[in-house]
Amino acid sequence: TTPLTGITDFQISQTGIFAYSQTNNKFYTWGTHTFLGDGTAKANRTYATEMTNPLPVGVTAKQIEVTVENTVSGTAYYVLGSDKKLYALGSNGSGQLGNNTTVDSKIWINTLNPAGTADLTDVNFISASHSYDRYPGISVILTNKRLLAWGDSGLGMIGLTSSGANLPTPVLGPIGTTDVAYVENGGHFSSVIKAQN
Repeated sequence: TTPLTGITDFQISQTGIFAYSQTNNKFYTWGTHTFLGDGTAKANRTYATEMTNPLPVGVTAKQIEVTVENTVSGTAYYVLGSDKKLYALGSNGSGQLGNNTTVDSKIWINTLNPAGTADLTDVNFISASHSYDRYPGISVILTNKRLLAWGDSGLGMIGLTSSGANLPTPVLGPIGTTDVAYVENGGHFSSVIKAQN
């Protein structure tokens, strides 16, 4: 019954809502298949519930995103930190957490680099598909303006083969070697704006 206040960003999917308060550096979620990041199982939450904070001391959230596996598997959460690392949690049946597995994670993890050998770094922008209950994919733009994507790429919707990837992967075609300023992952396709040099 207490109103949720101080929210500065939120993202909505069919199975979960993800909200962030920059004022108190707290994260909240609610919805039918949601995770808290504390090791407990996904659950239906009918009101905003505080999540664990994945960010190290001194790091703030630059951007948040969600994507959805399907209406049963649940929500995946992403936080882009001011340290330019990507923190991920939740449903992972299509490898959308980017940690080289397809196993759900009940705790926050770091997305790995394309080789799978260390944390992904130098992330400048993220976009996850959250407008449809399938094809959970995510794209990132690095500080060098190159585009990586992973997760489900059904019909090539995130610029990879239809089998997708469970690690960040350079997209196919000329965009893979083009400087990118913006990317938006939609329900069935992705769009980019090329950087102006």
